[in-house]
Amino acid sequence: MMNKENIKKAVMEVKTSFMNMGKVSKSILKVAISLFLLLAVPSIAGIAVFAKSTPNPDLLFLCQSALEVSGQVIAFGFIGSIVINAVFDK
Repeated sequence: MMNKENIKKAVMEVKTSFMNMGKVSKSILKVAISLFLLLAVPSIAGIAVFAKSTPNPDLLFLCQSALEVSGQVIAFGFIGSIVINAVFDK
């Protein structure tokens, strides 16, 4: 079982690895996070509207699709920034 020290050490290692990324990797990550927020926040709001209003399957499908795409965007953003950082190494 992990204790607080191990968790703190792991978090600090992840933080330093992201702090040591190059400009291109950080830019890719920022764009991915921005796109994630632009897609995820309205889709979550749409699901909340769907829950309160009369059922509209089209709205629910649209919101679910936007959430799936936003998850893929953030995943590929992280993968892309790690790959770019490994290839160019700052």
